[in-house]
Order: sequence, then structure tokens, then C-alpha cells
Amino acid sequence: MGSLLCLGQSAVCGACGNIESNRLFARIGYVILSLLCVALSLFVLFFGGRYISYIGYFIDCDSDKSTMEVCISVSAVYRMSFSLCAFHMLFFLLCLCGGPVIAGINSGVWLLKLLLIIGVYALSFLLSNAFFRYYAYFGIVLGALFVAYEMILLIDLAYSWNKSWIDSYDSSVGGTQTCWAIIIVITSLVLLGCSAAIFVFLYRNFTENWEIAITTGTIVAGLIFTGISISPLVDRGSLLTCSFVLLFTAFLCFSALLSQPKETGTGVMTAQLAIGLGFVFMTLFYVSGSTQSESVAKGEDKSRQVIARAGSPVMEKADAAVGYKVQRSDEGESQQQQTETEMPMSTALFHLLMAFAAVYYSMLLTNWGEPNIKGTIFTYFSSPGLGLGVKLTAQGLVTLLYIWSMIAPRVLPDRDFN
Repeated sequence: MGSLLCLGQSAVCGACGNIESNRLFARIGYVILSLLCVALSLFVLFFGGRYISYIGYFIDCDSDKSTMEVCISVSAVYRMSFSLCAFHMLFFLLCLCGGPVIAGINSGVWLLKLLLIIGVYALSFLLSNAFFRYYAYFGIVLGALFVAYEMILLIDLAYSWNKSWIDSYDSSVGGTQTCWAIIIVITSLVLLGCSAAIFVFLYRNFTENWEIAITTGTIVAGLIFTGISISPLVDRGSLLTCSFVLLFTAFLCFSALLSQPKETGTGVMTAQLAIGLGFVFMTLFYVSGSTQSESVAKGEDKSRQVIARAGSPVMEKADAAVGYKVQRSDEGESQQQQTETEMPMSTALFHLLMAFAAVYYSMLLTNWGEPNIKGTIFTYFSSPGLGLGVKLTAQGLVTLLYIWSMIAPRVLPDRDFN
């Protein structure tokens, strides 16, 4: 009888594992879908304006040909951002309603989802630029909120990355352990080298006193948290984590200074966009993967155990709030079917995060309203110094948050920070 119960339990856990896998693959699919939309926006931003120049007469762009193409390109980015945001907000509301039909739609019918986004994108060109200038102001708020959450996730990603490699090093022996040690050291040095290259570039190309002060301040802050991370005073410090955070702060400094109208090569602006988008999608893929159930893979008597990493504690509590709980094997097939049709709150929150990311990438691609398109500064809406302020604020918060994450266990020894 005990063997039968164990077999029943394993079957239920295996079914739950399939459900979790479907949700995981669905989340990754949504991130890939967003990546395709961003790729299309990049093409239109830099090359597509000339092919759709006739649209400019319908969306209130300047009739001057030299600026019309840029106006159309920038406007098209906001329209794609709006379409993707509306798509995820729709699924956010649907996931709140739940039900087996919504669960199936959320995990499948990808062609229809793509056609829906394309349809909304096409219809958005019926709206004038005036609407999207207001949308851009709305994007400032949501973009800043996404940046704040992105900072937390990237710091958590750095800790998780370091822990994974350190665990691999500790569990290895002999030559394999040596290889892991070499990989960790080389990766840390490469990240530090990239940060150093960014600082050298900034010193050579941004020579005004206030620009030098910002670059120097970033380096000093980096030296401070590097010293803390390798000191014996903290238990959570590591060179790999520190080098990753330093690279992110160096990028924010680089991106902030590039936000000001300045003659820079197209290659530099392209590199800024590529790195910025790389951090965004690194964050989104991390969120997608961090909700994978570890307990199911181990065959434990749990149908849901979110990995305690970035964003996942929030999603885990949200799941608990809607009654997402463990099903016992003796409850049989009906309980399994109920689990299949449940829509955990984490799914709705994931779509909300994707909606925020869709708004943020429009800010990233258009430099918060003042993009540099092939050497032409185009002011889509008035935002003097906005990009500079947002990025420098984010840089300061990243530095403080990372330092706090290292010293918090010492300051509050009674709390569990693992």
C-alpha cells in the first residue's frame, strides 16, 4: 500500500512538473516575442523611416524630408512599445480572471498572439503623434520603475551566478576544481577589463569638468564596494559578483553621459543600445527561469516551490494569496486537473513586468525622448537632462543597494538573508 501511495505521489508530482515546464516555456516565449518586437523597432529606427515616409503625412510629422524620416522612425518605436504594452496588459487582466481557457491561451496560440501585436501596431498609426508624446511622458514613470526593479534583479542575478559557480567549484575535485577556479578568475578579470575600457573611453571623450567628476565618482564608488566585497568583514562578497555590478554601474555612467547632445559615432550609440538591451533581456530571461520549480525536479511532495531569487519571493507570495497549494496524491485526478487550470498570480505579475519592460525599451531606444539617429539629435518631446538624471540616480541606487546587500547580515545578524 505504501508503494502504491509513493507511485501515486510521483505521478502527481510529475504532472505538476509538466505544468511548471509549460509555464516556464511560455514565459521564455513571451520574452522571445518581445525580443523580436525590439529587433523590428531597431530596424525601423535606423533604416525603416525611408520605406514608410508616406505615413508621416498622416501622423503629424514635419513635412521637411530631412526630419520626417527620423520623426517617423522614433514615432514607430513608441507605437510598437504601446502595442506590446497593451498586449501584456490584456493578458495581465485575463490572467487575473483565470480559468482553463485562459490558461491554454496563455501557454499557446503563439501565431495568434503575434498577429494580435501586429494588428495593434498597424492600427496605432491611425493615432496622431500628439497621443504618443503623452504616452512618452507616461513612459518616463513606468520606465523609471522598471529601472528600479531591474537593478534589484541584476544584483540578485550576480549573487546567483556567483553561487552557482562556487557550488560547482566546491563539488568538484582535482583538475575539474582547478578549471572552475580558472573560469571564475578569468571571467571576473574580463568583466573588470570591460569596466576599465569604459572608463578610459569616458576620460578620453568626455573632458568637461562635470563629466570628469561623474566618471571619477563612479570609479571611487566602485573601489569602495570592491574593497568591501573582498574584505573579511562581509560573508556575501565575491570578486565575480563585484565585477558584474561594477560593469553595470560603468555602463550607467557611460549611458548617462551619452544622453547629452554630443557628437558621437554611430558605433558608440549602437554599442550603448546593445549593452542596455542586453541587460534588459538578461533580466527578463532571469525572471522567466527563476520561477522554475526545484522541488518537482527532485521528486518532492510539492507542486510549487519558487526559487528564492530575484522577484520570485514576490511571485511566490502572490501564488499563496490565490491559494496555489500542494495537492496530495490521494486526492487523485480531479486535483491534478484543478492544478492544470489554475492561474497563479505570478503569471499575471509576469505580464505586468513585461508591460513595464515594453514601455522602458522605448525610453532606452529613444534616449528618453532625445535620440541620436545617425548623428542627428531629434527631440521627440521636451526632456532636457532627463536621461542623464534617471541614469545617474539609478547608478547611485545600485551602488547603495549592493553595499547594503553585503553589510546587511552584519548590521542585522538576527535576520536570515540567504
